[in-house]
Amino acid sequence: MTTRRTVTTFLTLLLAGVALLLPALAAPASAATTGAVKGTISSHGALLPGLKVELTRADYDSDHFDTIATKTTNASGGYSFTGLPQTDRWGDWYSYRIKVSDPKGKFVTTVRAFKVVLGKTVTRDATLYPAGALTGKVLRQDGASPTTTRVHLIGPKLDIGTPDKPISAYDDDRGVAADGTYSFTGLPAGDYTLRYTDTKGTYLDQCYDDTVAALSIEPTCDKAEAPAAEVVTVTANATKTLDDQVLHHAAAYLGGTVTNGANAPLQGIVVTPYPVSADSGPWGDYGQATTAAGVFNRGPLPAGQWRLFAKDPTGIWASQHVGGTSAATATLFDLSPGEKIDDVAIKLKSRGVLQATVTPGKGSVTFAITVTRKVSGSRVTGQVTAALGDNTKSATLVNGQATIKLTSLAAGKHTFTVSYGGSGSTAPVTRQFVTTIR
Repeated sequence: MTTRRTVTTFLTLLLAGVALLLPALAAPASAATTGAVKGTISSHGALLPGLKVELTRADYDSDHFDTIATKTTNASGGYSFTGLPQTDRWGDWYSYRIKVSDPKGKFVTTVRAFKVVLGKTVTRDATLYPAGALTGKVLRQDGASPTTTRVHLIGPKLDIGTPDKPISAYDDDRGVAADGTYSFTGLPAGDYTLRYTDTKGTYLDQCYDDTVAALSIEPTCDKAEAPAAEVVTVTANATKTLDDQVLHHAAAYLGGTVTNGANAPLQGIVVTPYPVSADSGPWGDYGQATTAAGVFNRGPLPAGQWRLFAKDPTGIWASQHVGGTSAATATLFDLSPGEKIDDVAIKLKSRGVLQATVTPGKGSVTFAITVTRKVSGSRVTGQVTAALGDNTKSATLVNGQATIKLTSLAAGKHTFTVSYGGSGSTAPVTRQFVTTIR
């Protein structure tokens, strides 16, 4: 009896244990929610300790990588980052990169992309190339502090950004110390040109060695646009010391005010200087919008002959080659080095709005014309003309309206020109109308 009770008790306990164990056996193991990355940084087989490794991440469909963690390579050139989520809270994948740089500037910065694998450690090694350095000194002819000077490099295109957000692998723009000295480190071996910019605007941008920067939309010392710019060659594991430079090419300026016919200042009008040998179009990015007081001051400009073009981006005020009706007739400003002209007075007229009702007939066409000012919508005075080749007629606007009838027209489809000659406050306007004569 005792034996039977013991066996029964044992079986009961065994079944209870199995019942408790089955849910645990049936439940899946917890899924990993993060991953990791590790790697070794080297150069020509030598491991590199003490380098800066930044873990950067961009959201889905973004080109902006933020640094989310930073480490330093260990004695074996190694690094690692753990606890990296694969996606954001909406399930969209993150993009990851490591950016490796040398605080001492002896190696060229590089980046490596990787994807997080949940529950795994991805290996991303990186090989760095030895870098070179440039050092020099730049002063001002007037003896003022050179700390307002910027030094720009144009060299090998080594991009570590994205197609929509390019980032150079090396520092290509920096200021100078109080004594005018500057240095660039971490540079890939190759050819460079340098440009010096006086942010005070007293002097023109200048290329190394003492050449005025080419002015094409903006100053540049790119060898393709400034052939006289001297090329400086940087070699790996070496520092090149440049000759001292002095900024001395005095800049000229063109300035003044833009108003309407009633002498009220016009804000936001883009005034663009352009050399007499060029059309104003390509220089559009070199323009400057007027202030609330209608003031503009464009420069620094090299000495020479210049013209001005004024344009209203809103399209309310008519564009103008300042002082004329075209580039050929515009006012010529002959600037000498350092000259500052600040009293150019530009008066803009409202654009005209010409509308016409076209009524074709047998051998004739009638235009019922209305002309108003774009700025106010008010009707204007002046003359309007309708023409087809030499067949031309004019009329005087009355309360902004006039009717013109052209006769003796051949049957068929024709393109007619209707124009308004302008007034003291409204610019001329021309339109074409296509109609079929019976």
